[in-house]
Amino acid sequence: MTSESSYREKGRAVFLAAIMVLSVVAMSAAFAGGAAAAVNQDIYDDSDADDKLDSGSTFWEGQSLYFEDTESSPSDTDDYELRELDDDDSGSLETQFTLTENDSTGIHWTTIDSEDLDGEYVIENDDGNVLDFSDGEVDSELTSPSEGDIDDAAFEITQQSFDAEFESDEVTDNTDDFELELDSNRGTYTIDVTADEVDSLGASDLEQIFNAEDNDDVDVDDEDDVATLENYNDGTYELNFTDIDAGEYQFDFDVVDTAAESSATVNVTEAADSDREIDSVVEERGNLANITVELTQTDDAAIQIGEYDDVAYELGLELDDEIDSDKVTVQFNSHTAAAGGHSDEEIINKLVDDPENDDTPANADDWDESNVVTVYEHNTSTEVDANVEFLNVTEDSDTYEDGTIPSEDILNYEDGEWVVADDAPIFSNPLADGDYELTIGDQWDETTTGDDPEMNNEDDSSLLTLTEATPAGDVLTHTAPEAADLTTLEEFEDATVTQTEAIAEDDHLLLTVDDFGATGSIDQLDDSSVGSDLADAGVTLELEEQDSPANVDPQTWNTSDEDIDLELVNLDDYEGDQLILKVPYDTEGDFEADAGYDWTFQIDDDYAYADETVEVDGEFEITERTISINDKHEEVPNAADAEVTGDTTVAPGTDVTVWAKSTGNFVTDNSTEVEVEDGDRVWSTTFDFSDYDANTSVDFEASEAGDADTATLEATLVDAEEALISLDTSAPEKTQVGEDASLDVTVANDGGAADTIDIGVVIDDENTYSEDNVTIEPGDEWSESFDFDTSEAGDIEWSVSAGDEEATGTLTVSEQKENGENGENGENGENGENGENGENGENGENGENGDNGEEDGTPGFGVAVAVVALLAAAMLALRRQN
Repeated sequence: MTSESSYREKGRAVFLAAIMVLSVVAMSAAFAGGAAAAVNQDIYDDSDADDKLDSGSTFWEGQSLYFEDTESSPSDTDDYELRELDDDDSGSLETQFTLTENDSTGIHWTTIDSEDLDGEYVIENDDGNVLDFSDGEVDSELTSPSEGDIDDAAFEITQQSFDAEFESDEVTDNTDDFELELDSNRGTYTIDVTADEVDSLGASDLEQIFNAEDNDDVDVDDEDDVATLENYNDGTYELNFTDIDAGEYQFDFDVVDTAAESSATVNVTEAADSDREIDSVVEERGNLANITVELTQTDDAAIQIGEYDDVAYELGLELDDEIDSDKVTVQFNSHTAAAGGHSDEEIINKLVDDPENDDTPANADDWDESNVVTVYEHNTSTEVDANVEFLNVTEDSDTYEDGTIPSEDILNYEDGEWVVADDAPIFSNPLADGDYELTIGDQWDETTTGDDPEMNNEDDSSLLTLTEATPAGDVLTHTAPEAADLTTLEEFEDATVTQTEAIAEDDHLLLTVDDFGATGSIDQLDDSSVGSDLADAGVTLELEEQDSPANVDPQTWNTSDEDIDLELVNLDDYEGDQLILKVPYDTEGDFEADAGYDWTFQIDDDYAYADETVEVDGEFEITERTISINDKHEEVPNAADAEVTGDTTVAPGTDVTVWAKSTGNFVTDNSTEVEVEDGDRVWSTTFDFSDYDANTSVDFEASEAGDADTATLEATLVDAEEALISLDTSAPEKTQVGEDASLDVTVANDGGAADTIDIGVVIDDENTYSEDNVTIEPGDEWSESFDFDTSEAGDIEWSVSAGDEEATGTLTVSEQKENGENGENGENGENGENGENGENGENGENGENGDNGEEDGTPGFGVAVAVVALLAAAMLALRRQN
């Protein structure tokens, strides 16, 4: 091995040295290039330019644009030209200029005045080459530009649109939220504002109007009385004219770096004295009390409900100072105030997330009374911000700020479970009836809130009078078509709803309770658990089947056991007048079609607004869905308005489709709805058969929107010019001795010609009515009613003839039960005869329902219930004496 370097090693060393030299040179060049890419900041700052020229950028007319040239080695005498861009090439000359040499740096620079310029432009140096700019510095000189290079070197100058406008041409001197709207096609800009064209405003006025103390983007020049709004953009800004002298002021808005400007004039007037009024309200306990507040020349207020020394309740409220309305409605929930109406269990569950496992008071939430009050703009649903400032419901007059009561003041953890403390500062019942003073003023004195709240500048006072709740009214059952959506009051009002006890399978079953009141209580219901929530409060609904097998108790469903739940259709629109409850049932489950059910609506004496337990009873029947076509249409006139009618069990308002088909002639259909006529559910429609001959066969089909079997009828067209007599009779099949019963007869002429016929009525083998040559004109009818003699038990046969039409039937008259209610007591064995008639004993219960039947039309709470109860008690006492 030798100590001398080989040629390869020497070559490697030379190569590495060359690489190092080249690297140093390249880095120096890179740093030099980087320095060239940035303008001299001192020169730029001294130039008072608005922006640095940059190819490809947009500038605004009126701006002063700076650039410097260190690329093309200019001299003081070199001429530069600003030319308009013309189809990717230099166009006509706008202006010619020279550059200024900075004495200390030797840099040549200038500014371009863009006033009156509008378009795309390029700059050429003294050699006629287009210059490309980057951030105010000449980046390159286009000596041999290719297509598109000149276009890339261009820059745009456009006009700035600008408008400043006040929300109104008048403002009062107590307004601190007067709106100024700015609109421009430029993103961000700075504006100088003066106001001295009519009446002048000084610097201090401008500082207040433009909120200079709280806004870093506003700078006011005390000497020139100019407000500079820095870096503003399109939008709405609030101005404060409080205590500005009355007068007319023209505000001039000038964008500082462009020619854009605008002006707006406003007349400042003295505001009337502020005032606040609060109306008296009389409302039942448990209701939402709507308290009207009127504000004059002010948009804030402090309100107190109750005076602790008088009624042991006091709530302080403060309205937000951003109210736009002169009137607001303070909605006070007298049911939930100070926990009223909540059971101990509900209070515990509300305050403790997991009562069974959570034994740490610190984990319990505070009781929040802020939801007791909601404020709306008057006669609207627009909420207004309001804060509960304090709540005072304690014996020692301690006050809870913000309407919250610490959980440790309410709950105790005793023997492994949570309990409501005996001295808890909440009520077990809603607010009592009585007068609650209402006071309104300016605001609450913050120095006293929390100990002894005081109101500043009290303006007005009145009373909230809570009266005892009145008993609920009638309770009725209704039905509506299966297809009807009944989730809101509006949908309920749009649907066809019929009061009835007959509910066709799958149609809606509704229960209404008139004058229930308690709007504050109902307002707190959960729409997913209406039935159980009402049951927890002491209001229940129970259903019971009427017929059950022997030795089997009838099946019952009760909201307290959550066997059924209820839907409150008008939950969001309830105003105390009527509860509209939808009762769900399922005939594929526990309920059956063609079965009767009793219902009991009960309000317990522990319900917050009831002094005693009261209940209302009624019944309803679930019927099968059926539809039929009247047999009289076996012959139909070939008229333009031939009527076809039928009967059904489905709810009025249900859609019915009727088809008329004749092989080789026509297939047509009509849609109609079920209606109520003389207590019956019927439908009717008309067809135009005027183009078809008599003796044409027609098949009718009728179907309703639900699952009822389609009804069919084979018919024949008859000459519309001939008479078409039909006979309709109606009579009961059963009755009791002494009860009223009648045979109703209607003879109609649905044809096109008058007809003379004989009419005869035979009842119990006696000619009750007989008249020959009765003429019935087209479209007319003859009708009469005949009473049956029900003085004795037995079968009464009857028949009616009208021309060629006949109808027959039988009325069975059974013995009238004597003392049906006592029949129930036949089990006592005291009345041997009644006891022997076991079958009648069962019917004795039906006799009792007969008494209730008088109430089925309008069952309700009140005098009727009391009278029935007294009569029942008196008769029972007499029975026992016998």
